Amino acid sequence: MTTKPCGPGPAQRGGIMTVEERVARGAALLDEKMPGWYKRIDLGSLHMSSCHACILGQLYTEYSLGVAALDINSYQKIDNGFNDDQIISYAALAKEWRRVIEARRGQEQGMI
Repeated sequence: MTTKPCGPGPAQRGGIMTVEERVARGAALLDEKMPGWYKRIDLGSLHMSSCHACILGQLYTEYSLGVAALDINSYQKIDNGFNDDQIISYAALAKEWRRVIEARRGQEQGMI
């Protein structure tokens, strides 16, 4: 049986994580739980502040369903780039998620 930490993650323990680090962690988690997830994201409607149009909302119908499916706590939502905090905004998260998704899609097309 695995247990998830219930205390603060790296960002809340005083370690400042960049938006790039947070999104990279979230992308790696999604790679593990839902391979090919980036193909299912509609970048035109991506809005990180929306429960239905954010990354998890688009993948799991609603943000809270995605949080439950990934079994992450409130600290991990931030540390994986799925939620904002006082340091990194939704706009910054959306920009980085777009960059990561576009890069992955570009790499995949280059392999064809």
